[in-house]
Amino acid sequence: MSPDHQTSDRIYTALKSDLLHDRLGAALLNITALSNRYGASATPVREAMLRLVGEQLIILPAGGGFASAELSAREVRDLYDLNMRLLLIAAQLVGDDISPSGASAISSDLDPPVDVLFLNLCERAGNEALLRVVASVNDRLHRSRLIEADRLTRVQEEYAALLQTRGRALRAAIIRYHKKRMRFADALTPLGVLSRNAAREY
Repeated sequence: MSPDHQTSDRIYTALKSDLLHDRLGAALLNITALSNRYGASATPVREAMLRLVGEQLIILPAGGGFASAELSAREVRDLYDLNMRLLLIAAQLVGDDISPSGASAISSDLDPPVDVLFLNLCERAGNEALLRVVASVNDRLHRSRLIEADRLTRVQEEYAALLQTRGRALRAAIIRYHKKRMRFADALTPLGVLSRNAAREY
């Protein structure tokens, strides 16, 4: 790999992490500021940003420039729905021996690492295209999953239940997990608030 590609990959990794963890503050992204932040020229920064446009973590506003993608409640709801449907396909491919356990080289900074759990199921399904799509959805839902821990209750218990569920019951557990988050999608955006009634329901 050439030095230019190494620099672009380094910036891509750092910028993606900053976006997923909302470390950059303002939605509009300034190439000069990012060049200073990552210690590189504008060209590899722009290359990294364009890669992240392809992953839908950065958008190109109508007025020009680059901006971090801010999901609406509807987009959050739609992504949870898509993730659920993809995981049900993975479960069908795995068959009756569905289990979320098993060795995986995937790492996560989520607590609980539910993204690893879901990717592991897709790995076992043996469909690389499905795995890549679910990984992309995981990235787009990352910020909402960080918010879950603050605004929803019993997140750890739900994760533990998913880990312990086997066979066909796991499909039902996957549906319950996602339907609940779809119901509370309004609270799973940075400016969202879980209503008092919803909190009681949860």
